[in-house]
Parts: sequence; structure tokens; C-alpha cells
Amino acid sequence: MGATEPDPFAIFHTPPPDETPGERAEREAKEAAAKRVSDIIDDQLRAEKLALKKDKYVVRVLLLGQAESGKSTTLKNFRMCYARAAWDAERASWRSVIQLNIVRSIVTIVEVLQAEMDDEPIEPGTPTAPFSPYLPTHPSLNLRDLNRPTLVRGHTRSRSSRCRAS
Repeated sequence: MGATEPDPFAIFHTPPPDETPGERAEREAKEAAAKRVSDIIDDQLRAEKLALKKDKYVVRVLLLGQAESGKSTTLKNFRMCYARAAWDAERASWRSVIQLNIVRSIVTIVEVLQAEMDDEPIEPGTPTAPFSPYLPTHPSLNLRDLNRPTLVRGHTRSRSSRCRAS
């Protein structure tokens, strides 16, 4: 490109030929605002580039695999070995969740035992009823009806196995 050829982008930088002084001031103000925003973005990009240079030992790993193949376990092991502070902070945050789950489980067990001792039927679907496909679904049945051996014609028979005891 020689010095005699016109700049193809000059049309974008030249003001309109019939621009008034008021329009010119407005255009220059918009250009100045756009320049400030551009400078701020440039400064942020420079700061991010410097931060990446400081963290030159950061390695990003993409874990791929089928379900239940150990991706989460591998990630936890990496965190325990190489990011101990983050691992300890995350571990502390899960402590209250685990304690709450233990308390709820104990309350459920105690309520089921209390219902058994009182011979009250446990309705499936109630908040404290344990979920199991083996629980009776009829409201007149309770947990004692599941595996209580019954006496049939002189023999003991389990309701779940339907085998005769010897």
C-alpha cells in the first residue's frame, strides 16, 4: 500500500461534511466516553494477563467418563493433595448439612420405633415414614405385619419367604 492510495477506513473516522458545531460536540463527547470504556477494558485485560502469568502453575483438568466411574473421587483427591485450604473450607461447610441429616435420621428411627411400640400403623407417604418398596401400602397394615412369623397349621411360616420352618 503506497502513500498515494487512500485509507479504506478513513470514511469511518471522518466527520460528516454537514456537521454542526453542536453535533460535533455531541459526537466528540460520545467518542471520549467510548474511549474511557475501552481504556478500562484494556486495563482489566492487562491485569488478568499479569494474574495469569503469576499463576503459571495452574493446571486445568477436564474429567470425562461414564456415570459412577470415579470422576468426583478423583477431583476430591486432587483437591486434598493440591488445594488443601479450599478442601478444608469446603469440608467445614458440609459439616452442618451432615449433622442435620443425622438428626433427621435419628428422629425418623425413633418415631418408627415409637409407632411400633404403640401398635400404630405407619402410613406410607407421611413425612416420617421411611421409604421402602417393601413397606406395606394398605393403611390397615403396619410394620409388624411384614416379617412376623405366623402359625399356620402347626408350622411357623414367614410372610416374606413363604417357607416352612423346620
